[in-house]
Amino acid sequence: MRYAYARDGTRLAYDVAGPGPGAPAVLLVMGLAFRGVVWGETRDVLAAAGYRTVTMDNRGVGESEPASFDFSTSTMADDAVEVLRQERIARAHVVGVSLGGMIAQELVLRHPARVGALVLQSTTAGRPRYHYLAPALGLRSAALLRERVLDRPERRARVALRVLTTRRYARRADLDDPRNRSLIDAVEHGISPSGYLGQVTAATSHRAWRRLPRIAAPTLVQHGDRDAIIRAAAGRALARRIPDATLHVYRRAGHALAIQCPESIGEVRDFVRAHDALLAG
Repeated sequence: MRYAYARDGTRLAYDVAGPGPGAPAVLLVMGLAFRGVVWGETRDVLAAAGYRTVTMDNRGVGESEPASFDFSTSTMADDAVEVLRQERIARAHVVGVSLGGMIAQELVLRHPARVGALVLQSTTAGRPRYHYLAPALGLRSAALLRERVLDRPERRARVALRVLTTRRYARRADLDDPRNRSLIDAVEHGISPSGYLGQVTAATSHRAWRRLPRIAAPTLVQHGDRDAIIRAAAGRALARRIPDATLHVYRRAGHALAIQCPESIGEVRDFVRAHDALLAG
């Protein structure tokens, strides 16, 4: 694990996979309450494709410190820039999922020169009618899982998968599959109550809709049509609002696309590869 420091002194933990300095870079920004390690297969595929792949623990989760006061997607975007600066990466392709997609929007809007291609997965620009982000419900669900009210590990695991994928997938999932196991383990470990509250605040206060037409980076929007956390309509709206964005809505898929639809990872790899020339500019 490596460390950078935010402008307010918050310690930011991150890791790097793939080739060394000089290789094209991809920054992966994880969603609410999850550590960067959950990128697992996506990280490995991109690293194997020749990308210097950076995964980070957003402030408040994993080995990154919680900030005492400032949780916002704009601040967390600035955190990501500090990680890139620490690695001497001038420009990277950026992939963000859920809250990470909101952070990625702020990153490309606040620091456009830092971003090559942009991939937004299962995310929203902040218009409430497009999502189911209910802080009270989210906190209650997290408390149930964390306090182990669901007393059997298998039951907890399937509840977590049900929220993040679909009922059908969760019912049939092999809980020992590494792809599922990494997600389940992340639900039960890795974030403090204060970190969780801060990230919920960042997600529910995110507002980028009016600024989206300013995004000039080539953009791929990916969404599941059965996402139970952020409506697929949010992804469609993003793709309409961002100039020349590409949209792919996956059928019978929930929130965690990389878990349920591994083909989405190949799409990410191919999309960023098509825009590698931007990293040389």
